[in-house]
Amino acid sequence: MKTVKAKSLRESVRFVLPSVAALGLLGGCSSGSGATNQALDNSAPDDKGALHTLAKDDPSLPDGGDEPGAAPADAVQLNGTLSGFWGPCEPPITCSNQVVLQNNGGDDLTLSDNGVFTFAKPLSPGQGYAVTVLSQPPTVGEHGGQTCVVSAGTGVACSQGVTDVVVNCTTNQYTIGGTVSGLLAGAGLSLYGYAQASPAPTGGQSFLLEQSVLITGDGSPSQTFTFPTPVQAGSYYFVRVLGNPPAPRGQSCAPTGANAQGPVQGAVSGNALDANITNLEVSCTTLPYLYSFEAGTEGWSTLGDGEMMQSSDFHTEGLFGLKIIALDGATWFGATYDAPIDLSGKTHLKWDVETDVVPTTQELAVQTGDNWTWCQGGGWPWLDAGATTTMDVDLTNLDCNADLSRVHALYIYFTNGGGNAGRNERIYYLDNVRAE
Repeated sequence: MKTVKAKSLRESVRFVLPSVAALGLLGGCSSGSGATNQALDNSAPDDKGALHTLAKDDPSLPDGGDEPGAAPADAVQLNGTLSGFWGPCEPPITCSNQVVLQNNGGDDLTLSDNGVFTFAKPLSPGQGYAVTVLSQPPTVGEHGGQTCVVSAGTGVACSQGVTDVVVNCTTNQYTIGGTVSGLLAGAGLSLYGYAQASPAPTGGQSFLLEQSVLITGDGSPSQTFTFPTPVQAGSYYFVRVLGNPPAPRGQSCAPTGANAQGPVQGAVSGNALDANITNLEVSCTTLPYLYSFEAGTEGWSTLGDGEMMQSSDFHTEGLFGLKIIALDGATWFGATYDAPIDLSGKTHLKWDVETDVVPTTQELAVQTGDNWTWCQGGGWPWLDAGATTTMDVDLTNLDCNADLSRVHALYIYFTNGGGNAGRNERIYYLDNVRAE
């Protein structure tokens, strides 16, 4: 009978188990791939190829080494790089700006500047790691926070250690917005927003933003608005009215509320620190007139041969009125609306007018309703030359059943009261067209 010689322990191990290299414990381990801990995380080969268990959970071996108080001979470091971080604060800013990392739910590491970092507790080759952010950089005074994200943060330690963990920090961004109340249906309100980053800790990004937003009234008591581009956290901002709703839906809108008492007159202001701004308030009130011509001709045109221009020569409201030049001596002047205006509840239409040297008569015409019906009713009142007169038309006594909730056009007729021989150009002044 043939005698079989017993194999050595090392040969037996090789027969039963795959090679150590095949287990990824020496040269084939993964790093920064998001891999989970492998089955032999707590084991390592001895110098003879046999396996022994590392007592890393033993309280007497805080560093996971073979001897109390010491790291194992084959321990490796867990390294990474921090970038984009607002570094330590410098005078006159006082803060404690920092981000705290963890590995495997412990081994906290506090960082306060960009660059390479190393966790205090070493790893054994083959041991899994998972780097996470325990606490994000805080909001500091008037300086907003950041969000730090770990990439290549999980894997299995190689014999040469881990070096490819990356933590990148970016400044948080927030939107600016609020509520507009009292904006008439179809009225257009333009708001202007300005934002600039406050002085930041070392490494903080500079920031400057100017933008505007147009809000069109939808007929509701209030409606929200948000500027299209967010601002950097920590930015100082202010918002003011860039353009009030023009005639004939003329309104005066202004910021209201506690945050409207800032350093910029007529604006709401504050600092965007750690959340979207949603509580800005703008309130609109309806003007007592349809047209005051403070913004120019305000959409007026002529249906005949004539010209119009803003003029300071005549005004009864504000600083300007409308100068009308009737080149053929008589024609209609007024406005046609993209969206109908609502004059329901109004009983009189008034305007202030003055001629140069020629007496005239006047008439009012409005186009109303779904059928776009023209209605008149001014009664052709007489206007003496050189005198300022307030014309008053009774809207309840027009020559048709006018639907004043939908007025599509408003025109005033100027004549020369029989003409003036040899004079083809006639000048009139108009201001403060109002519905009461």
